[in-house]
Amino acid sequence: MKVIAPDHGPIWRKDLPGILDRYAKWAVRKPTLKAVVLYGTMWHSTEKMALAIAEGLLSNRIQVK
Repeated sequence: MKVIAPDHGPIWRKDLPGILDRYAKWAVRKPTLKAVVLYGTMWHSTEKMALAIAEGLLSNRIQVK
């Protein structure tokens, strides 16, 4: 095999075994423990709540952005 050309996305010409390994991992769809805490604040009160939520998630070993 010299090229991986799916009907969507990029055409792969290098590191084909690595690309196939990634596709195999993505196909399993194993969930990961991660969260995004998104907020908007004017007076920082919402920011304080968002940071507390993020701390709670982190204390339970959940990756947070």
